[in-house]
Amino acid sequence: MRRMVMSMLAIIIVSSAAVVMAPSTTFAQSACDKKGTIITLKPWYYGLTEEVGGKCQIKSPGSTAAEQQKFTTRIILTVIEDLLQIAAYVTVAFIIMGGFKYMTSSGSPDQAAKAMKTIINAVIGMVVALGSVGLVNFVGKYLGL
Repeated sequence: MRRMVMSMLAIIIVSSAAVVMAPSTTFAQSACDKKGTIITLKPWYYGLTEEVGGKCQIKSPGSTAAEQQKFTTRIILTVIEDLLQIAAYVTVAFIIMGGFKYMTSSGSPDQAAKAMKTIINAVIGMVVALGSVGLVNFVGKYLGL
């Protein structure tokens, strides 16, 4: 039991360190890009704005197919990254819920086993979600977005 808890703790620490050290998707940020973020979630138009006359506006997608593809890819990657971050937040909630169930199991082996299974599945989900966020960031950098 102790070994399992230590393993989960190690997984959480390693995945947290990977997220902190993984380069986030960086764009040519304007003052407009800093507006509209909630927690770590970015608006769909992140990286596609410019300031014109003191007001933020979404840039034109461009006239060539390559510029339009880059514009669309930027939107898709931003939305995917936000969805994966939401999945990571949900897994944290499941870890907390599993911990609460484990504490309130009152020594019942069945309830304790269910709680541990919830925690383990949530940790696996978190590792997958955080790894996916890193992959999306890597793809964004690779494509030069």
